[in-house]
Amino acid sequence: MTSYPNNEPPKSLHGVAPIQTQKDLTAAIYARTSSQRQRHGYSIDEQVRQCYERCQYLGWSVSHVFCDEAVSGKDTDREMFQKLLTGAESGWFDVVIVWKLDRFSRSLMHAVQLERDLRDWNVGLHSVTEHIDTTTPTGRFNFQNISSASELEREMTKQRTQMGIRALAEQEKWPNNNPPLGYVRQDNGKLKIDPQEA
Repeated sequence: MTSYPNNEPPKSLHGVAPIQTQKDLTAAIYARTSSQRQRHGYSIDEQVRQCYERCQYLGWSVSHVFCDEAVSGKDTDREMFQKLLTGAESGWFDVVIVWKLDRFSRSLMHAVQLERDLRDWNVGLHSVTEHIDTTTPTGRFNFQNISSASELEREMTKQRTQMGIRALAEQEKWPNNNPPLGYVRQDNGKLKIDPQEA
């Protein structure tokens, strides 16, 4: 059975809820849903509950809970997300804990950049479901490997895209379904003049 400070989880799940106990590290929980429908699949309360359980297991105290509900991860101006970053920079807590990395960031590369910022502020990052924990030397090493792999994949994707575009150009084919003004893209990928636009 899960035990919370004062025997209950924080009342305010949509703002900053102070719940301080005496432990080695102080954690801030961040939770997010991206749509009204998702509220039921990956609910705010369930994300927070699992983060609390992990903190309890690790002996961490929870000082703040930040929640953004029905907000896209692509939106970095999320209200509670920005408050989380402000708190991290101000030294309110030692580690940010999330249920899953995609609740925290819009992409792996974005997560890598955020982790760099947190590291500059001496704040760790912990994911409950992905075995990511930058509060330890091994965890930091593992995350750096993830970062390097992500950068490699990004560069390889870029290279493959450039190679594909060059190959299409050599075959006189247009690379997408949005031809330039005055042309239409044929089924074979080549352009022809659009009489109606010419």
